[in-house]
Amino acid sequence: MLTEPILVIEILLPSNESETRENVWVYTTIPTVREILLIRSTRIAAELIRRGADGVWPANSQAFDADAALFLESLDFSCPLAAIYENTHLARNAGGG
Repeated sequence: MLTEPILVIEILLPSNESETRENVWVYTTIPTVREILLIRSTRIAAELIRRGADGVWPANSQAFDADAALFLESLDFSCPLAAIYENTHLARNAGGG
Protein backbone atom coordinates (compact mmCIF):
# COMPACT_ATOMS: atom_id res chain seq x y z
CA MET A 1 0.00 0.00 0.00
CA LEU A 2 1.29 3.44 -0.92
CA THR A 3 1.54 6.11 1.75
CA GLU A 4 0.58 9.02 -0.54
CA PRO A 5 -1.67 7.64 -3.30
CA ILE A 6 -2.98 9.95 -6.01
CA LEU A 7 -5.34 7.43 -7.63
CA VAL A 8 -7.53 4.76 -6.05
CA ILE A 9 -9.10 2.07 -8.23
CA GLU A 10 -11.94 -0.09 -6.91
CA ILE A 11 -13.70 -2.97 -8.63
CA LEU A 12 -17.46 -2.92 -8.20
CA LEU A 13 -18.72 -6.44 -7.55
CA PRO A 14 -22.44 -7.12 -7.18
CA SER A 15 -21.78 -8.75 -3.80
CA ASN A 16 -20.09 -5.71 -2.25
CA GLU A 17 -21.06 -2.65 -4.28
CA SER A 18 -22.68 -0.74 -1.42
CA GLU A 19 -19.70 -1.39 0.88
CA THR A 20 -17.30 -0.30 -1.86
CA ARG A 21 -19.26 2.90 -2.44
CA GLU A 22 -19.10 3.66 1.29
CA ASN A 23 -15.31 3.18 1.17
CA VAL A 24 -15.03 5.68 -1.69
CA TRP A 25 -16.01 8.55 0.55
CA VAL A 26 -13.39 7.47 3.08
CA TYR A 27 -10.79 7.74 0.30
CA THR A 28 -11.78 11.37 -0.27
CA THR A 29 -10.35 12.17 3.16
CA ILE A 30 -6.84 11.19 2.00
CA PRO A 31 -5.22 14.53 1.12
CA THR A 32 -3.09 13.18 -1.76
CA VAL A 33 -5.90 11.34 -3.58
CA ARG A 34 -6.94 13.21 -6.72
CA GLU A 35 -9.06 10.61 -8.49
CA ILE A 36 -11.11 7.55 -7.63
CA LEU A 37 -11.97 5.11 -10.43
CA LEU A 38 -14.72 2.54 -10.00
CA ILE A 39 -14.57 -0.30 -12.52
CA ARG A 40 -17.64 -2.47 -13.07
CA SER A 41 -17.16 -6.24 -12.99
CA THR A 42 -20.40 -7.20 -14.75
CA ARG A 43 -20.24 -4.94 -17.83
CA ILE A 44 -17.82 -2.60 -19.58
CA ALA A 45 -18.45 0.56 -17.61
CA ALA A 46 -16.72 2.77 -15.08
CA GLU A 47 -17.22 5.81 -12.90
CA LEU A 48 -14.63 8.46 -12.13
CA ILE A 49 -14.65 10.90 -9.25
CA ARG A 50 -12.10 13.69 -9.60
CA ARG A 51 -11.17 16.25 -6.96
CA GLY A 52 -11.66 19.77 -8.26
CA ALA A 53 -8.85 22.30 -8.58
CA ASP A 54 -10.28 23.93 -5.45
CA GLY A 55 -9.81 20.66 -3.51
CA VAL A 56 -13.53 19.91 -3.35
CA TRP A 57 -14.94 16.53 -4.39
CA PRO A 58 -18.05 16.57 -6.62
CA ALA A 59 -21.29 15.07 -5.36
CA ASN A 60 -21.57 12.81 -8.41
CA SER A 61 -19.26 10.66 -10.46
CA GLN A 62 -18.61 10.85 -14.19
CA ALA A 63 -19.90 7.73 -15.99
CA PHE A 64 -18.11 5.95 -18.84
CA ASP A 65 -19.51 3.24 -21.09
CA ALA A 66 -17.80 0.77 -23.42
CA ASP A 67 -17.36 3.32 -26.21
CA ALA A 68 -15.84 6.02 -24.00
CA ALA A 69 -12.27 7.22 -23.76
CA LEU A 70 -11.01 7.28 -20.19
CA PHE A 71 -8.58 10.01 -19.12
CA LEU A 72 -6.90 9.95 -15.71
CA GLU A 73 -5.46 13.39 -14.98
CA SER A 74 -3.55 12.09 -11.96
CA LEU A 75 -1.42 9.86 -14.20
CA ASP A 76 -1.72 11.81 -17.47
CA PHE A 77 -3.02 8.54 -18.94
CA SER A 78 -5.76 7.85 -21.44
CA CYS A 79 -7.15 4.80 -23.19
CA PRO A 80 -10.43 3.49 -24.49
CA LEU A 81 -12.34 2.07 -21.53
CA ALA A 82 -12.83 -1.17 -23.47
CA ALA A 83 -9.03 -1.67 -23.47
CA ILE A 84 -9.09 -2.21 -19.71
CA TYR A 85 -11.36 -5.21 -20.29
CA GLU A 86 -9.42 -6.46 -23.33
CA ASN A 87 -8.63 -10.03 -22.20
CA THR A 88 -11.76 -10.64 -20.14
CA HIS A 89 -14.99 -12.50 -20.78
CA LEU A 90 -16.76 -9.13 -21.03
CA ALA A 91 -14.71 -8.15 -24.08
CA ARG A 92 -15.31 -11.53 -25.72
CA ASN A 93 -19.06 -11.24 -25.06
CA ALA A 94 -19.06 -7.74 -26.58
CA GLY A 95 -17.40 -9.07 -29.72
CA GLY A 96 -14.00 -7.69 -28.77
CA GLY A 97 -12.03 -10.90 -29.18
